[in-house]
Amino acid sequence: MFSGFLYSIFIALIIGFANPEKPFRLLFSIPLGFGLCSVFYFLFLLTGIQNILVYKIFEFIIAVVVSFFIFTKIIPPEIKIKKISLSLAFANLTGLLIFLKYYVNNSLGSWDGFRIWNTKAEFMFRDISLWKNMFLQPHFLSHNDYPLFLPSSTARIWQYTGNDNSIFNITLAIIFTFSAVYMLYFAIKHFQNKKIAQLFATVLMLTPVFLVNGASQCADIPLSLFILASIISLFLYFEKKNSHFLILGTVFAGFSAWVKNEGLMFFLVFLLVTGVYFLYKKSYKNLFYTAAASLPFIALIFFFKFLCNSPNDLIAGFFAFKTYTHLFDLHNYLMIIKSLVLMLIERFWLLFLLIIPLIKGVKLCKNNKEAFYLSLVIFILMCLGYFMTYILSPHDLDWLLTYSLDRIILQVLPLFLFLYALCLKIGQEDTEN
Repeated sequence: MFSGFLYSIFIALIIGFANPEKPFRLLFSIPLGFGLCSVFYFLFLLTGIQNILVYKIFEFIIAVVVSFFIFTKIIPPEIKIKKISLSLAFANLTGLLIFLKYYVNNSLGSWDGFRIWNTKAEFMFRDISLWKNMFLQPHFLSHNDYPLFLPSSTARIWQYTGNDNSIFNITLAIIFTFSAVYMLYFAIKHFQNKKIAQLFATVLMLTPVFLVNGASQCADIPLSLFILASIISLFLYFEKKNSHFLILGTVFAGFSAWVKNEGLMFFLVFLLVTGVYFLYKKSYKNLFYTAAASLPFIALIFFFKFLCNSPNDLIAGFFAFKTYTHLFDLHNYLMIIKSLVLMLIERFWLLFLLIIPLIKGVKLCKNNKEAFYLSLVIFILMCLGYFMTYILSPHDLDWLLTYSLDRIILQVLPLFLFLYALCLKIGQEDTEN
């Protein structure tokens, strides 16, 4: 059972290892590998083949092909094992204990973790000939229009283990949660300096709401990982002037759309901002690369939406309940702003420690300016999109803010911390990244 679990993780990492960036290769292999395997498993279910051995052989062949490219040095296999400080390691241990404490008390996940994501995973695991029956569940309970990255990833691992034990779910959640922390750490270290990276990673790793939501077995923390990976890839493109990183960033953005509906918004915003930029720069080659890399994900999402044939609350509410009238209700705007401020104070108070480095002022490295400003525009548009989602929602606004605002913040929190860290003047650049 556990050998099957370890094998499923190993196969995913090998498949994801086929990415071009040495400093981030191992970290990038996590969202890339699990993202690909999630789509592979979904497509396998669509074939109607009921012998799971066929799927396992398929993944094995893909892993062998990737390994061939790695060991023939078409994709150099170099990995530099980087040391972390004792204080960061201690923070990691403390964060892990907080994480596991929540899991012990909620082994099946939070309300959404159990009701939406794990329930769908059960359909995709237990009887793969009837898995589409999950779309027959009451929509208000299961949100049938939600993408299937997490259920597909979970069901895939259960197939390798032959068991739907929650210990496998939480291990997957640990991988996603702490990958987001270390991706933030190494990104800040690479583009800024080690001291700032250590401070930001430690604070994020000890933020209770981040750890609790990571352990809730929901899709918000995995989404934050894909969003951060996409933006880091964009920075690497501008740093190295290599279109491979632009393609990789588009792929991560595409996978975001496969994780959650909010990820679809990020995917569209990413394409819009980068597309306008390359048009302005008359860089038609990069515009073509971005469009080409996005097409498989556009096709995937369109097909999934057609398959599930379920309404989206926001779109249905806009027409059926005329929620566009909410645009003229000032009370809703004030309620959102008030809830945001209170949420930040009550659940994200530890992050206010990061105001201290502002004492020495701000300074943006010249080499990062283009990527930074594009990413900032993406972040701002995402925040506006979230804001308008609340304004136009057909649900009770107070209820919706109470039970979702913290998770919405977490989706873009690592991205915000990354951009914020790059603005700080404090500290000197490391000579070793």
